[in-house]
Amino acid sequence: MRRRAPRWLTSRRSWLSRLRRRALYEKYKHVLKVNAHQVARKNAEAWRSFFSLVKEKKEGKLPRLFKPRSPGYRKGKGGKYRLMIIIRNDRYVVDENERTIYLKDFKLSLKFKGRLKWHGKQSKLEIAYNEARRSWYAHILVEVENTTGESGGDLRASVDLGLLILQARAIGGDIWAMLMLSG
Repeated sequence: MRRRAPRWLTSRRSWLSRLRRRALYEKYKHVLKVNAHQVARKNAEAWRSFFSLVKEKKEGKLPRLFKPRSPGYRKGKGGKYRLMIIIRNDRYVVDENERTIYLKDFKLSLKFKGRLKWHGKQSKLEIAYNEARRSWYAHILVEVENTTGESGGDLRASVDLGLLILQARAIGGDIWAMLMLSG
């Protein structure tokens, strides 16, 4: 009777990469505290997206000239690392009246401008530094309920906002697309 190799040895991720990930987690967990796991989840999310694009490319669902690229370091155009902080949903509180975000782990209160655009169940908070504008931006992922009472259909809709092409819209099904040029 032949014995099978352990799952951790035959899985897609090698045992060595698991050791490296664990070592990095142990190294930074005292600084990031519980948010270290969120950083690992963001990394895993990027790789899952890459592998799904590779799979769709093999199945012929993507354009011929589109070439999936593996996720790299979060670098800006100048080649510098993009500063980013990821906070778990139970580790911050947003006070819309006083316009502050309180980070529990760091005992830090951040003031923000503007107003919240969406209301619903808040997920992780991503705070990123924009070097060109020399300012920090907070992005809160929010799960919004379907208020129409209808469940979604087969169609997908996408909108891309840009500089040269102000808006590009595409709706699946019969593939309806619209471009709005700026200037």
